[in-house]
Amino acid sequence: NNPTNNVFKLYPNPASSQELTIHIDASVINDAVLGNLNLSFYNSVGKLVKVQSMAKNTTQMAIPINHLPNGIYTVVLSTNNQTLAAQKLTIIR
Repeated sequence: NNPTNNVFKLYPNPASSQELTIHIDASVINDAVLGNLNLSFYNSVGKLVKVQSMAKNTTQMAIPINHLPNGIYTVVLSTNNQTLAAQKLTIIR
């Protein structure tokens, strides 16, 4: 059972617009031990290029990605310095 599979979804993916939507599974949000959520974007060489904070009870959010160049990113959802899930994101404009 891989807990990262359904924790969050990013769309559209591949992204071609200036904005990305994240949807986080409500059961993850309702976990009482969670603090605020952070969404970290790492480029293909592992450099952190963007961090988006999210309030604890947020299940969906639009995230501006207009400053991120084309490429493949690893998007990591974490709380309290603990990784909850990771997903690949491709940006093609």
